[in-house]
Amino acid sequence: MRTLYLQRHSAFKPIARARGFTLVELMIGLVIGLIVLGIVGSIYMSVLDGSGYALRSARLNQEVRVAMNFMTDDIRRAGFWSEAQAGTPENQLPVNPFTRRDGAVRDVHILNSGNCILFAYDADFAGAGGQEVFGYRLNGNTVEMLMGNANPPTNNCAPQNAIWTPLTDKTAVVVTALSFDTVGSRCFNTTQNVGWTVTAEITEPACLADEADVIVDDLDGDGTPDDYVEPDSGDLMVESRLINITLAGNHANDANLRVNLQETVKIRNNRIFLVP
Repeated sequence: MRTLYLQRHSAFKPIARARGFTLVELMIGLVIGLIVLGIVGSIYMSVLDGSGYALRSARLNQEVRVAMNFMTDDIRRAGFWSEAQAGTPENQLPVNPFTRRDGAVRDVHILNSGNCILFAYDADFAGAGGQEVFGYRLNGNTVEMLMGNANPPTNNCAPQNAIWTPLTDKTAVVVTALSFDTVGSRCFNTTQNVGWTVTAEITEPACLADEADVIVDDLDGDGTPDDYVEPDSGDLMVESRLINITLAGNHANDANLRVNLQETVKIRNNRIFLVP
């Protein structure tokens, strides 16, 4: 009987109440959670900013590099003539229409204080005809290429009726500098075996430059510069031309993100002519 009573008594024994979090513990947990979320958010924003910077940098470098490669590859063709012949005797030297210097733009012309270059080559392998003159210039903060004009005047990088097409995207890059020069170009008198380095822009005619405009080379290797010799009429002259290009710019949405490229182009087609 006693056993039955104990069993009934234990069956109706009140269950102990479950103990929850106190307000202090809850607040501490919330603070720790907010700290963790802040750290995670900060890391996420850092990664996001880094990714955005990388994308802007890649876009800027791509725009500038593509423009530079386009110019170097095109300028390298200057003076190409599909009808040129190798081994022509000096007294029968043909006049390359794409290197002549007269009223029409041929050869290489650097204008606008070095911000524009015009040159010509036989693009369609058909000799004279079609678009023969090409060029690049800095217009505002955009690099443009000349399209749609066969014979612009030699002293004008904005010829009437010419079409200048943007080469760089102004929404991606702000071009701050574009310059061309011919420093390092060489001019040789193959008849007299005399050569010198032209330090100024190649102008008409570079191989007949004044002594003050040239630096004489030590061609014979005796340790002293060779004397400047004025070429005579009938001498065969060869110009080996270098075009130095500087292109700089910054991202359109981040002025602190900049790039500066410098390239030197060796024109493959030397200018060859007889002194009149």
